[in-house]
Amino acid sequence: MVHRSDVIQAPPEAVWSYLSVPKNWPEWDPDITSIVEGDGTDEAVMVEGSKMAVQFSNGMAGTCNFPVAEPHKFCRWEFSFFAGLMKGIGTFTLTPQESDDGTVTKFDYTFSMEGFVGSIMSVVGNKAIIEGTENGLANIAKHFAK
Repeated sequence: MVHRSDVIQAPPEAVWSYLSVPKNWPEWDPDITSIVEGDGTDEAVMVEGSKMAVQFSNGMAGTCNFPVAEPHKFCRWEFSFFAGLMKGIGTFTLTPQESDDGTVTKFDYTFSMEGFVGSIMSVVGNKAIIEGTENGLANIAKHFAK
């Protein structure tokens, strides 16, 4: 499992609002080319129990679901491929912190690959998984540094 954290220059509500819109995901995760809610809309999706269709830049497609979503605090999301033989599991934890500029967010991001194929990918592609997690977090921070 990869774990990275950073301080985002925005309150948790703003960070959550940004992350909860599918059309924003390709901005912070360039491996994703499109992501839409199960009904094909771009509505907010980080709702417990929601599912999305995801297309990746490498041509793979899969389903993302949100088994846990506590608005402005925590989200667990899971991508599933090959009938569950490969899963990407991520979490976002948003913790408010006071700063001289107001409330900012300590953002903790974890990601792991699981399942039979996922465990192989986590060994073979470990460097790419680490870079993807670090770049994703950096892109989120950059969005709010504007």
